[in-house]
Formats: sequence, C-alpha cells, structure tokens
Amino acid sequence: MEGNLLLISAFCPATISSLVFLWGVASFLSGSMLLWGMVAAVPIVIHLLNRRRRRTVTWPAMQFLLVALQQRTRSVQIWQLLLLLARVLAVLLIAAALAHPVLQQPPPLVTVDPRLHLLVIDSSFSMRASGASGRSRFTAALEAADRYCRQANSGDRFLLVTMQRNPQVLIERPSIDIQAVREVIAQLEPSYTGASLNDTLSLLHGLLEQATLDEPEVVFFTDMQRRLWQPACEGTATAAWQRLIQRCRAVQVVDVATRDPLSQPNDRILSIQAVSQERVAIEMEFATVSPEGKKLEVRLDDSVIETPVVARGTSGRVVVDVSLPPRRDIATITATLPKDSLGVDNQRYLVVRPPISSQIVCLGAGTNTRFVVASLQVGADRPWEVRTMTTQQWLNLPEQQQQADLLVLCDVSDCPPALVQTFARLPAVLWWLGPAARPTGFADQAIPFRLEAIQDPGLYAIDPLGYQHPTVSSFQPFPESGLLSTPIFRYWRISPKSDWGEGTTALALQSDSGNHPLLRLWQRGSQRLAVVTTIPMAAATGDEPAWNAMVAWPSLVPLSQELATWLLASSHAESEYLVGDRIVGQMKDESGEPPEVRTPSGTLMDVTIQRNRQTPGQSQTPAGVDSADDVTMSGRIWAAGLAPEPGIYQVQFTDGRKGPVAVNVDASEGDLQTVDDDCLKVFNAVRDSPEASSRFTGVEATAPGRLPESDSMGALFRWLLAGAIAMLVIESLISRFALRWQVATF
Repeated sequence: MEGNLLLISAFCPATISSLVFLWGVASFLSGSMLLWGMVAAVPIVIHLLNRRRRRTVTWPAMQFLLVALQQRTRSVQIWQLLLLLARVLAVLLIAAALAHPVLQQPPPLVTVDPRLHLLVIDSSFSMRASGASGRSRFTAALEAADRYCRQANSGDRFLLVTMQRNPQVLIERPSIDIQAVREVIAQLEPSYTGASLNDTLSLLHGLLEQATLDEPEVVFFTDMQRRLWQPACEGTATAAWQRLIQRCRAVQVVDVATRDPLSQPNDRILSIQAVSQERVAIEMEFATVSPEGKKLEVRLDDSVIETPVVARGTSGRVVVDVSLPPRRDIATITATLPKDSLGVDNQRYLVVRPPISSQIVCLGAGTNTRFVVASLQVGADRPWEVRTMTTQQWLNLPEQQQQADLLVLCDVSDCPPALVQTFARLPAVLWWLGPAARPTGFADQAIPFRLEAIQDPGLYAIDPLGYQHPTVSSFQPFPESGLLSTPIFRYWRISPKSDWGEGTTALALQSDSGNHPLLRLWQRGSQRLAVVTTIPMAAATGDEPAWNAMVAWPSLVPLSQELATWLLASSHAESEYLVGDRIVGQMKDESGEPPEVRTPSGTLMDVTIQRNRQTPGQSQTPAGVDSADDVTMSGRIWAAGLAPEPGIYQVQFTDGRKGPVAVNVDASEGDLQTVDDDCLKVFNAVRDSPEASSRFTGVEATAPGRLPESDSMGALFRWLLAGAIAMLVIESLISRFALRWQVATF
C-alpha cells in the first residue's frame, strides 16, 4: 500500500502541490462555492461500495489462475486508485475555480510606512435604492469599504464617518485593529434622512484638526447623488472640498452605483396637503410613462377610502385631490404607491383634525375689503366666519383678542412693527396688493417679499403654470371659468426675500408678459403666507386707473375661496415632522408629566421638559393634542428625541389624552439623478504619493502588495479550469486503456 501512495504522489505532484499552495496564498470571493468540493466524495463512496460487493467464490476450474491474479492485483489497484484520484481532483479543481480565488502576492521588499485612512460612507436614504442585482447601494458600499480594509497594509490606521442629516463619527481615534473596523462597518444601517456635503466636510475638517494626525487618505463610498454632490462642483461646498484635498494625501470618491443600475425607475410621493376639511391634495412624481397607470392607495386610519389610478400616460409631477369622508375624531391618512427600486419615498403620512369653524379677519378700508369679503361669504356651507376691521382697530385690541386663523390685508399702505409682530402668532396671512401699498412699509424681515414697482398699464393674461398648485388645480377641468380670461391691467412687481429664513415657496399664477408673479405662496413650519399682486377693483378710483376686472368675472369667488382654503389647511392638519426632527409639544399645565412617545416600530422615546422659546413663524399646535384650546400657554414644552424613522408616532398623556403624529422622509432625497460627468473630474485627487497613486488607480481601491482582482481572478480561474479538464482526460484514458489492458492480460 505504501508503494501505491508513493506512486500516486509521483504521478501528480504538481496538482496536489498547486492545491496546497492555492489554499495558503489565495482568498476566495465566493467561498460558498467550495462546498461543491464535497461532490468529490461521490467517486470515493462508489469505489468503497464496489470493493464491498466483491466475494470469494471457490471454483476448482479457476484455481490455476490464482497465481496470475495475485501477481497483477497490485498493478490493478494502483490504476484504480489513480482513476479515483483523477475523478476527485477534477471535482475539487472545478469547485475551486467557481469560488473565484484571488492570488495574493508576497509583500513587497520595500518597507511601506503605515497610512491613515479616513473612510466616509454615505448612509442617506437614497442609498437604500436597489440595483438590477437585487442588492442595495448601501450594501455595495459596505462591501467596497470592507474590501478596502482587507487590502490595507499592516500597521495602517482607520477613522470612520457616516454621511446623513447629522453626520456621525463612528471611529474618532485612529484604530489599528482592522478586524474591529470591519465589524463596525458590517453593523451599519442606512438612515431615513438625506445628507449634507457641507455638514460632512465641516465635520471632517474638525476631526482632522482636533489632533495632529498624519495626512490621511480619504475615501467616500456613495451613489453620487446630484443633490448631495453638486455643491462640490459649483456651489457652497467647492472651497471646503478644495481645502480637504490640500489637507489630505489623497481623496477618492467611489461610485457604488455606476456598475449596478436601478432595478426600476423611482416614483415618489412629494407631499400630502390638507386643502380643506373635506379633501387633501397628494403630489407625486413619476419617472416614466405608464400606459396602464399606477394605483395610489389612500387609507383613512385602517380603511381604504380611495385607490385612484394615476400616471396613465403621464410622467413628471401629478397632483391628485382626494375627498375625505365625514369624521368626528382626529384621523391619520396614509398614501401608498407600488414599491419600486426605492420604497422609502413611496409612502407618506398626514394627521388631520376634526372639522372646525375657522375665523377670517380682513383688514383695510371698506372700499378695499368689500369685494374680497363678498367672495369669501358666498355659499351657505362655507367653513369659516369672516369679520372686517381697519388696521388701527386690530392694533387697539388686547393681544389675547388678536386671534384669527387667517388674516387678510386688503391694499394696506404699510405693515407697522406692531402689526408685523402679530404675524408670528397667526397660522396664515394673505396680502392683496393695490395702489395704496408703499415699498418702505413692507421692508420688515417677517414679510417674505419686497415691493419693486407697479407694472405699467396694459392688458395682461394669467398663466396658471400647468395648474400644479392646489390653489388653482380645481380650475383645470373648467377652462371657461374665467381664470384665464380675467383682464389684468396693473399689478405689483415683487421679489422674494432671499434672507427671509427657512421655508418653501411656490408660484401659482404669473403674468404671461414678463413672467411676473400674480400669486405666490410660502410655507414655514405650519404657517402659510400668500400674496396676490393685484386687488379686485370695480373701476378707476380718482386718478388711479382700474387694476383688473375680477369683480365682473366668475373666477374671483372660486379663486378667493380656494386660496383661503389652502391657507387655512394648517388648522385642519397636525404639524408634519421629518425624520431627524425633534418632536415637541406644549404642556397642559406647569405640574404636568411628559407624555409617552412611541415610534411606529414600538420603541419608547426619551422625553424631557424645557422652557418654550418660541420663534417667529412657530405657530403649530402641540403634537398629540386635538386643538390649541386644550392647552394653556404655560411656556413649558415637552420634547422627544430625534425621530428615527417615518410613520405614525403615538403620543400618550398621563391624563388619558392621546393622539398620532406623522413623520415623513424628505422627499427631495428621492431624486436619484447623479452628478454630471464633467463634475466627476474635481473629486478624485492624489498629491505627492506614488503609493496613493497606485492605490487609487480604479473605481475600487487596490492596495499595494496585491494584484488587481480582475487579473488574478481570470488567471487562476483559467488554470484551475484547465487542470480540471486535464484530470477528466486522464480519467478517461485510464478507464478506457489502462484498466482494459490489465483485464485483457489476465
């Protein structure tokens, strides 16, 4: 038997030695494929079973052959073992080839100084998008970062940062434990927020300056979303990006999405707005045209109220009005689109209050308010009460009586500071501008626009801008309602104030000549503001010519009421939060206990009590409370932690009161467009480092001391496959010729 083993080792020493060498110096990208090597046990089992089936038969006529059989038994066994070995090696070589081995070259003779690596992983929710391979971009980023760590040299150190709404430093002190770094990376989860390149760069600069660190090699793993990266090309982050390049040895941005395109185009729900007590407007954006349409499911609490088919032959933005059934209690609305490559932005939530009667106060002279008031009072079932008074009468009221759900200013000459102070306490303000307005009277920072000049007399038509805004969308099915044909003779040219503060703005109507706004709207928190740049006038007044003929056209009543409905919608819906916002509410009394706040996944959030520091524009009803009348202005608020996920949060007070709170994702993060090719040139930079140059030669970072994966993988795969074929050929030759010849010579 020892002779058999020696002969086997002599027959294929190169093959066995190659497998031993491969096991010691190669790693496998698909190690699970090595399990196919277990198939090699099949020929061994068959060989053993065949041996067990042999039995001795005494046959006198065959006795004379025993001597010859004993002489050739050893030779036959050797050939059988060689046949078995060829079959086993063929299976093992095929399994090794399928496992994609990567050959590791021995370390270079030149000693390489340890490097400092700063890994930045994009964890914004756009990284949740799935590619054609079925895996998410975030998974691809983690795999690329892990591969980068495995390719590091001995002694290299690592820092780790994630990009999200509030960038986080996960490893703030250089770590030499590569395995620990890989474990931290493997445990990362994508967030439900967007990311800011400016905030991330500020964090990186602070991290690098807080200690005397070596010049690091920085690698970003991201999907190159335009919203995130465009500021580095031509925006607010350009200077900070250049400072990072100067501070670091090398900077590289690894695009993890370029090789794995989206599995499906991304549709998203942009917003749900309470247009009135009886309906909501849902704004969506569709990436492609759908001939058969897509279903939008709308649920009120747990009941489906409507499943309209939208996007039939339409791409771009679509607004759908959904009517709400009568209700007495606070309720939640959930809108859902079919899932696609990024499902996070296919669902949106809103909490609506029970129907209430709103208060509208119109300020101005009687001649200026009469047409606006008359248009608002048309209809017996209007959901508001309208009062009129002059500006001075309003200012003479005690502060606690200066209450209105909507304050309408009809051709007031100016907004004095005492009047401006009331704007911050009110949920909605509307200006109708006319000839009495003075630009100097609208200079206060609390007013979101400035007056430029009065447009020269002429005849101007109204451009509804595709009826995209809810205030004018109801006119689209009725082109002859008078909106488009209303004559406009004069209007104020206005411009929004760039330093007004955070908030969103929308243009609903404009002049067809000069593209000047006729109706512009703003929203800051739960407060809504609007301005109409031309006031209804019946005819010329004194030396001032008429500004329009709205009072003679049927569009004035629906336009006034739709505008008031949109402005009052904030009083019909609870405050909407975004993931990453702090959920706050007002205490009912000074001695009250904070409520319990539970996330959609059932986790209790930490809640603290603090003094209320109300800022201008903050006029929201406390979260989880049915109406503002249920609380006293105690000056104390409760504050929960940052909202970690989208959905409906439950707020439970100690006195039994409870209510839901809607938290949504930032829909703008769902825009998956990438930066332009010209912009990519400014990102990757290597400075004064041949080693870093070799490291950052491709999309995937390759460390010195290793062959590029594509070359080593291809060479080893071909050699292993060739060895397997050779073993199959040898097996065929042994079984066909050697064993037959041995049997024939018996």
